Amino acid sequence: LSFEQFRAFHEKHYHPSNSRIYFAGDDKVYDRLVIMDEYLNEFDDSPKFREESTIQWQKKIFTEPRKEVETYPAGNDQP
Repeated sequence: LSFEQFRAFHEKHYHPSNSRIYFAGDDKVYDRLVIMDEYLNEFDDSPKFREESTIQWQKKIFTEPRKEVETYPAGNDQP
């Protein structure tokens, strides 16, 4: 692996334009956007890889929530 190959890989895969940002909690949406803006402001756009970064919608296969329970081996000291 050459340094040029490493750098090209890093530029392609480790850029905010190739990321998904998730928030959880009950904070205000505006506050979330301010936090994102403060972080993402320092990056340039990277449109050359944007098409490869799209998410295709998946066809729904469930009409309601479903629960699955699976067992797995555990040590003797585990409940």
